[in-house]
Amino acid sequence: MKLISLNINIPANGQETEFSKPFLQGYKPTGVFFKPHTTNSEIVNVKFEDSNGNTVVDPIDIMFLEKGNQGFDPSTAFPLKIDKGNTIEVTLKSEAPMTQEFKGQLLFILEKNNILSNDSCEY
Repeated sequence: MKLISLNINIPANGQETEFSKPFLQGYKPTGVFFKPHTTNSEIVNVKFEDSNGNTVVDPIDIMFLEKGNQGFDPSTAFPLKIDKGNTIEVTLKSEAPMTQEFKGQLLFILEKNNILSNDSCEY
C-alpha cells in the first residue's frame, strides 16, 4: 500500500477548480479520505474522473469523504477505483461563489496493480 496526497482549495469568491494528480506506476487507487483545513458551512461537491475523462464518482458533497478522528484506517476510506490511465482528475464545485477560502487535503490509498500490462511491468 502507498499513499499520495493532494492539497486542494477554492479561493474566496471562487466557485470551481480542477486538479490533476498522477499516481505511481504499477499502483491503482482503491480509496480516498478528505481532511478539511478550513471550517466552511458552504457545500462543496467533488467529482473524480480517470485520465480519459470517464467519470468514476459523480459529484458528491466532499464531506462524505471526511476522515474523522478515529485514526487512520484504510478500510474506512471512501471507495475509489480507477482502472485506466495513471491520473486522477478532481473537480471541486460549490453551488455559489465561496464567501471564504475552502482548503483541505485528499489522501489517496494506492494498492499494487497485480495485473501486468504494457504500462506497468515488474521483474
